[in-house]
Amino acid sequence: MGQEVSEPYGWLPVPESAFTEKRVGTNYFRVQASSGHAAYTMTSDFDPLNFDAYDTLVDGGATDLENVLMPGDSGGPSFVFENGAWRLIGIHYANHPSPFFPGANFGYGATSADWNLVWFLDQIYFYLNG
Repeated sequence: MGQEVSEPYGWLPVPESAFTEKRVGTNYFRVQASSGHAAYTMTSDFDPLNFDAYDTLVDGGATDLENVLMPGDSGGPSFVFENGAWRLIGIHYANHPSPFFPGANFGYGATSADWNLVWFLDQIYFYLNG
């Protein structure tokens, strides 16, 4: 299973490798609304293992590979493993500083946002099918 770390990868200063390294992580997403502009987005937060105090979205706590978006991650994919296959569900577009650690933008409690591709399927299929 996952291992606990004393300091999350997301603390500042951001290492130069954060802009070139390929990383993988897991998280729980929350769809903000069922209609309107907020329905287009899914958010996640950066939770420490075994500690709920920084669970900004109250989404169930940390996963084994808990992550948060970093500078340069915009445009990257989010996948879900469903029915034996990986499926693209979101595109990264934003991150928001932690309310608990001013100045440590990517610390515990920081949130990330993805475009919820469910709302764009018609356009995606249109362009894929010509």
